Amino acid sequence: MRKTVLFMLLALVIHGFGAGVGEAYPSTKGGESEAAAEEFKLLAGQGQATAQYSLGRMYLGGVGVQQDYKLAAMWLRKAAEQGLASAQYSLGLVYAGGKGVPKDYKQAAEWLRKAAEQGLASAQYSLGRLYAEGEGVTRDHQQAAGWLRKAAEQGLASAQYALGSMYYIAENVPRDDKQALEWFRKAAEQGHAGAQFNLGMMYILGSGVPKDYIQAYKWVNLAASSGYDKAVAVRDGLAGSLTPAQIEEASRLGGGVSTR
Repeated sequence: MRKTVLFMLLALVIHGFGAGVGEAYPSTKGGESEAAAEEFKLLAGQGQATAQYSLGRMYLGGVGVQQDYKLAAMWLRKAAEQGLASAQYSLGLVYAGGKGVPKDYKQAAEWLRKAAEQGLASAQYSLGRLYAEGEGVTRDHQQAAGWLRKAAEQGLASAQYALGSMYYIAENVPRDDKQALEWFRKAAEQGHAGAQFNLGMMYILGSGVPKDYIQAYKWVNLAASSGYDKAVAVRDGLAGSLTPAQIEEASRLGGGVSTR
């Protein structure tokens, strides 16, 4: 049983490293979750940061314990103060969402920065969004782009999409269709529906790339298949400009790309 509990501890830490507040946990049986919570309480009380973090995450999600946002915030803070990046990130989200603590974007930014400076991509992305919106920090689009780029370069699809959007709509950075295309493609290949749709639109318009309705259909069809509403009408409109063979080719090209 102890090995099972410690394995769950590791799984929770790895899962939570990129997860947001209240997101799903690894599937476990009820009894195992409760046993894990008891083990975490023991280890957390001894000052083990990973146990404190995992216990905080369990209180957030009500896994093995009764959901309690105040206890979640308390244990996350203890782990965060020991320098655990995943706990700093989760605590930042707790402050941004007002879960068990008063909503405080300044505190959120401080904890997200600590995790971001340790290289945690999800924290870098979240901090970049705070800079873009001016929440808890002075609005600074250079800082926003810088943090988003750090996260994007680590492969975080949401950051790649956000960075591509900044370049495409010239959101306080010079418009750069080639940069937008590059980042949309990286996110699209990971199954990000918004990026797939935008990439398809760039092929329709010839923005940063030659017009190509087959490639456009491929990407908007993938976005539509993921439930991205705007993509459905665009895909159906494109179908009228393509032959059945071209549609079949576009669908074949999209067969190896993930959808969400």
